[in-house]
Amino acid sequence: MHCSVCGFGHHELILNYGEIPLCDAMRMTREKATQIPKYEIKVVNCPSCNHSELLFKPPEEEIYATYTYRTSQSPTLNEHFTEYANTLISTFKYIHGEPETKIKLLDIGGNDGVLASRSIELGCNAYIIDPSPTACLADKAIHLINSYFGKDLAEKLASNGSDAHFI
Repeated sequence: MHCSVCGFGHHELILNYGEIPLCDAMRMTREKATQIPKYEIKVVNCPSCNHSELLFKPPEEEIYATYTYRTSQSPTLNEHFTEYANTLISTFKYIHGEPETKIKLLDIGGNDGVLASRSIELGCNAYIIDPSPTACLADKAIHLINSYFGKDLAEKLASNGSDAHFI
């Protein structure tokens, strides 16, 4: 395995959780619960750039197809993203002055849109890229791309001139 950030060809094992089922894979009976697929979860660290990641990644489709966690249900995350949006926008305006057009925020993995919603309240345009069904619960004022973010989507956004001030 090569580091997904710097490409270095060596890694150090830092955590081994063994084989475990994915989160949010709840079942109503013990029998069905024992049939949930398990994945080897080992966290490795790159000694070159210090990036940590999973040695083996579970299939994205299995992770996000039934992902039910909602950021908006956490009062502390609501508070955090409200403060974060305020800091982003005020810092941008301090450095660049008042923009001629609306500030654009792109939230990759935006869940149900807490950061995007707070940004809209501050007068921004907000976009979410998130493959989970939870993202479909975001405020309709948010531009949603209910998909996985990857090279193809990044190139498509760049070719369409879909630039953002913040990602």
